[in-house]
Order: sequence, then structure tokens, then C-alpha cells
Amino acid sequence: MITILSGPVQTGKSTQLKNLVKNTSSVGGFICTDLNGFRHLMNAHDKGIHIFEIENDASEPCINVGRFTFALSAFDIAAKWTKEQLNSESIRTIIIDEIGKLEMNDQGFHDLFVFVLNHIYNKHLIVVVRDFLLDDFIKKYALQDFEIKNTLDAL
Repeated sequence: MITILSGPVQTGKSTQLKNLVKNTSSVGGFICTDLNGFRHLMNAHDKGIHIFEIENDASEPCINVGRFTFALSAFDIAAKWTKEQLNSESIRTIIIDEIGKLEMNDQGFHDLFVFVLNHIYNKHLIVVVRDFLLDDFIKKYALQDFEIKNTLDAL
């Protein structure tokens, strides 16, 4: 089963996911969260944090999306977490927060999302997609069996 959590910017999608994983160890994947004014990735399983957004003058390889500059290494770390957890019998739900403009252009978490779609089997997938990308997202990934929720809906 695929659940698409969709809504406009700053409407509580990631907060809802953090509340979902707060007291469980049966969820994997990652959640984007703000800490000290920068975006970070939170491992949904062990709640570990990794820097995602970096300074524009950073010396490490990065990609710019609007006003954000993301470390390319963070995409690899999120993919590693997610793939490992996808293979764990104790993980019943995988979260990908989020599929956005980068992924619509085959960048960012695109390859990871395709991998997860092809290997999800008996797990529940929750993916965050901005409301204005929802139709294009569904078409791009040829999704057929899914439900759409917003932040007012219970997951």
C-alpha cells in the first residue's frame, strides 16, 4: 500500500511524520526536519540526524534547489538507511520525505524512490509530495494503487 501525504509548504507534513515515528521502531526511511535554521534528515527508524542543507559556500559537492543548497552526500545516506531498512523484517513502513522538483527531473531521491517502488513488497510506503506536484508525480511514477492523505487526515 502506498500513502501519499500531500499539502502545501509548511502545513505540518513532516511534523505529522515525526509524531508517527516518535514511539515506534517499526518505521524506516527518512524525514526532513528543520534544526537551527537548516534542513536535516532524520532516520525514521533510529531517529539519528544527518545534515542535509548546507551553506552556499560549502566545499563539499552540493545541489541548489530554490533557496536551498543540499549536500549530495546526504542523498546517499538517506538511500543507504532506506535500503537497509527495506530489507529488515522488523520494519513495516517506509517513509520518503519528500519527492519534489529534483525528483521530477530524475535527481535527488528519484533513483531511491524507483528502487523502493520495485522492492516494497509487503510493506507500507508513505511518501510526501507537495500539492502542486501531485498530478505530475502520479503520472511520472505511473502509480495505480495508492491513497492520498493531507495533514488533517490520520496516517
